Amino acid sequence: MTQHKKRALYFALAFVGYGCNPNFEFDVSDGGQLANVGGGGAFDAAAYNRCVTRCATWGQFCSQDWMVCVECNTDTDCSGTGKRRCWVEDHRCVACATDTDCAAGQHCVSQTGECRTACNYTSSEDVCNTEGERCGDSNVCLSCEHDDECTTTGRGKWCLPGCGYCVGCLTDLDCAGTGLKCDTVNHTCVVCKDGRDCESGCCDIPNHTCY
Repeated sequence: MTQHKKRALYFALAFVGYGCNPNFEFDVSDGGQLANVGGGGAFDAAAYNRCVTRCATWGQFCSQDWMVCVECNTDTDCSGTGKRRCWVEDHRCVACATDTDCAAGQHCVSQTGECRTACNYTSSEDVCNTEGERCGDSNVCLSCEHDDECTTTGRGKWCLPGCGYCVGCLTDLDCAGTGLKCDTVNHTCVVCKDGRDCESGCCDIPNHTCY
């Protein structure tokens, strides 16, 4: 299968089945219990305790499903980050899960966990002030529907399926030849997106460098 056909298939699956990110899942646990979204095999308590101790050194948390250091396992792990919700599948803190997490006049894009300018698709009033943006049928200001709309924006060359904005990468394949990985939240090519990409098992996520 050619790279072009692979990318077309990726876009088709993304739009039909998943929207922006097929892994998007919030912490919905009660009482801050560890949300184990991975699994498989016997749980090694001793290894997990070592992982917890190691991650605490860097102010992070151990993912029970990956056994590496991550930004969060539950919403309570995101206090102090400026982002209040834990995107459990990727163990990352994000801004919102629902519109109530956002400021007035904003809408939570639930597939990416970010607050964006709200608009009314059926209204003629233009509140999408950023150059090149328009109101999408999900009542969020969008900047693209196709890759070719991204080539001159300087914001990345791929249009993120189901989300309507230009990004630097969709998968690790888009970072090929650079030795970098595609960050599953910000969609930029980075040294590390979580502890799995680092020999130490811990990534300095805000700076995307290994500890």
